[in-house]
Amino acid sequence: MSHEIRVLEYLMHEKSKIEDMSKNMRIPEVILRSVLRALEEKKLVKAEGDVFSITEEGKKYLIELKRL
Repeated sequence: MSHEIRVLEYLMHEKSKIEDMSKNMRIPEVILRSVLRALEEKKLVKAEGDVFSITEEGKKYLIELKRL
């Protein structure tokens, strides 16, 4: 499973800081920052300060992926 999908699934349940996501998901912070940047560019997640959350577009995208 790609890191992008794992991050979206994680954020479906709770908003989170990079440090917490990295620890809980066991993804190095440097990789996680890159993944979050890509998801932000696609408007699938948003950052409020240092807390990330999934957007409505991100939720729809994840639901569509699970249908496949």
